[in-house]
Amino acid sequence: MINVIRQSEYKKSTWNGGETWEILIAPEKADYAKRDFRFRVSTATCLLPESDFTSLPGVDRYLTTLDGTLELIFEKEESVFVNPDVVVNFSGDKNVHCIGTCRDFNLMLKGSTGKMYRIRQGDVLEINAMQEYVVFAVEAGILHFADDRYEKLAEGDSCHIKGTNIGCRWENARGEAIVVEIKRQWGR
Repeated sequence: MINVIRQSEYKKSTWNGGETWEILIAPEKADYAKRDFRFRVSTATCLLPESDFTSLPGVDRYLTTLDGTLELIFEKEESVFVNPDVVVNFSGDKNVHCIGTCRDFNLMLKGSTGKMYRIRQGDVLEINAMQEYVVFAVEAGILHFADDRYEKLAEGDSCHIKGTNIGCRWENARGEAIVVEIKRQWGR
């Protein structure tokens, strides 16, 4: 299955530091507010100069920024700077204080494993049917699949891929895409 999700289809809500747009949540009927998800992919704005992240016990989190830099302070002790070149992984159990404003991109995993990284012009993905993927267009681009199929993504659009083995290449002379890989759990 290869499904393009347009930015206009994302589910919008608010958090204590800005707004968030849910791109994909699994299982399909999961509700972020109930915390009954296996994974959630989203973007958000950090609009306040300082804010605290929502506590998410039992959730493994990945975060990068789409623009700007954030300083994340964990448990009032350890800090890390996050910018578009950095993906940070941390436990949702930790108290996280955020300094800075930006748009960010998030992966939340609960009982699942996965990873998040960036790709650039010409980078090839080997899609494995045992995993699910979300490719988020930081800037407009084209996913060119090995079977000569193309999916055009406008800036901010995503492509959800699962249940197939196929290679694809990101085509965009200027911009990047963010890839989320989630190990599929059968029967869930």
